[in-house]
Amino acid sequence: MKIILISIGTRGDMEPFLAIGNFLSERGHTVICSYPEQFRHLAENAGLEFFSLGTEFIEMLESDDGKAALGGSGSGFKKFIANVRLGFKQTDINKALVKRQFELIEREKPDRIIYNGRVVYPLLWEMKHPGQTIMLSPVPYMHYVKGHTHVAFSSNFGEYLNKLTFAFVNFGMITISKLQRSG
Repeated sequence: MKIILISIGTRGDMEPFLAIGNFLSERGHTVICSYPEQFRHLAENAGLEFFSLGTEFIEMLESDDGKAALGGSGSGFKKFIANVRLGFKQTDINKALVKRQFELIEREKPDRIIYNGRVVYPLLWEMKHPGQTIMLSPVPYMHYVKGHTHVAFSSNFGEYLNKLTFAFVNFGMITISKLQRSG
């Protein structure tokens, strides 16, 4: 089976996909990792095929605006301005990312695509190829962990309500996914 793993983000977003890639490769599947160019070495060092999504996304994150928007020190106004600038830059970057994903998928014609939530094109591809994509979230606490609420909440509400916070967030994610498919 030919499987494409697509992830956009920082190194922590790539590593779960590398582990899955190694697992699948050891079982005889053809695996292609598609990440920002800055992570080529991770895939190649793991012995996996690599397809570049370009350098622009990571360069945007590492820019002064990216650092300011993603938690750098400074005033709320400075962060707001940085987010506005990133919004304009991100439009062109997203177009390039979607185009590269499209080109890879059309060329390789995979049996499965495993992708993270920042990746867009597999959502569209799934419409014509139902059941052939899997969204994988490297975000912690996507499943219930005893004694904890979902990471989106910051209090301990007791076991029953803690468990409900996961159901609530999962319902929201499913609803958003359905809206994206129908829109």
